[in-house]
Amino acid sequence: MEAREGLETATAFVHNGGWLVRTGYMATVARYWLLPPERRLPGLQRVRAIGLIGSWLSPFDRLVRLRSRADAIQLSHDGNRLRALYLSDAPHSVKLVSVARRQEMRPDQEVALRGRVAALGTIRVPAIFACKVEDGIVMIDEELVLGRRLIVRYDLPFFRDVLVPKLLATYRAAGLTYEPLPSYIPADLPERLPLGQLRTAVERLLARAPEAAISFCHGDFLPSNIVVTENDVVLMDWENAGRGLAAFDLLTLALRYHNNRDLFSIVETAVTSHLSERGARFKDLLLLALANRVARTPRSYRKVPAWIRRTALAE
Repeated sequence: MEAREGLETATAFVHNGGWLVRTGYMATVARYWLLPPERRLPGLQRVRAIGLIGSWLSPFDRLVRLRSRADAIQLSHDGNRLRALYLSDAPHSVKLVSVARRQEMRPDQEVALRGRVAALGTIRVPAIFACKVEDGIVMIDEELVLGRRLIVRYDLPFFRDVLVPKLLATYRAAGLTYEPLPSYIPADLPERLPLGQLRTAVERLLARAPEAAISFCHGDFLPSNIVVTENDVVLMDWENAGRGLAAFDLLTLALRYHNNRDLFSIVETAVTSHLSERGARFKDLLLLALANRVARTPRSYRKVPAWIRRTALAE
């Protein structure tokens, strides 16, 4: 682990919006639009690449100098997460995350969990080479998956025909059961919602207590954690995974991109056909996913299109 994480070589980096890229790699970044996905920095969007190139070329921009052998470093805005990318020889990634940010899952639990998911053979996950905790920091050395993040507006056929079937197969292989819905919903969820139609609808649903599809879930199903390779898909960052409402992975993505009706239609078909065969209906699960989002970010309710709210609140 120490050898791979190495911080021995003094190297200049260009800084822009959370990204630090070794100056020797900037020539590659400058050809970003011509490179196949496997040659690009995983996770670096093109708009960020433009900013990095501008910073590199500008005589007025300041350079940040760090001691690292990584080709690139990605920092979170709050400074509690760092990912170092090593692209030569055996590509790999070293992720450093504060223990507090990881919530409940311990690093050894994530290693074991990824092993179980990989053993299912339904969907690819990055292999972990090493993992340890020092001074409140979790360090994970893992496989660097070369590809690109899912682009919802362009990848809908791939999402429908490849990713959704793999996700549903994972739920089934992990053990899909139907259990009382309130057992997997925080008891104080209604109290964290503003008074009104949404809160009333959630209280009625929990009082009815229908059964819902329960399985192992990713827990952070967003494009930044979905890597599209040449002919496959890889799910990253499993630290929020656990057993819960199977439909929430897909519904989280649909609510994140709530203006994409085609995406919503794909998710509705998948949930209706495979995850609401008895007990809770699609509208019930959508209502809870919407309530869960509003409980975290109250202002988000006003941004959700009226047709989605009508679907969730329909009697």
